[in-house]
Parts: sequence; C-alpha cells; structure tokens
Amino acid sequence: MYDFEIYTIGVYASTEESFFNKLTDNKIDVFCDIRQRHGVRGSKYSYINIRYLQEKLTQLGINYVYAKEQERNNMLKMP
Repeated sequence: MYDFEIYTIGVYASTEESFFNKLTDNKIDVFCDIRQRHGVRGSKYSYINIRYLQEKLTQLGINYVYAKEQERNNMLKMP
C-alpha cells in the first residue's frame, strides 16, 4: 500500500513566486501535469509553460510527470 497525499494547484491569480512557493512549502516531490495542453496563453503565466516549468521543478528537486504521456505509455503496454 502506498502512503501519499494528492494536492491540486491552479495557476490563475498566482504569481510565479507564489506558485512555486506553494509547491516547496508543502514539500511536493512529484508534480503530475494533467493539462490537455503544455502551456497557458499569455505572458503573465509563461512560468507554467512546459519547458520553463520542467526546468524550474528540476531546480527545486521536484519530479515532473505529464499524465497524458503516462496514459499513452500505459495503453501501449496493454495486451
């Protein structure tokens, strides 16, 4: 049995600093991205676009998983 907690986080009404502080303050170690798209429109939220997000999470020691990719990989393994 696994012992873990799941948190959700939104980007709107957050700054880059407050968004990443929420993750570190709550000791998040895996970020599972469930978005349909890899980014958000507008420069105000450019920190959540996939490349920057992955780089920043790596700097913070947080693993990144894109759920759609994981789902596709699991489907390929099915008999």
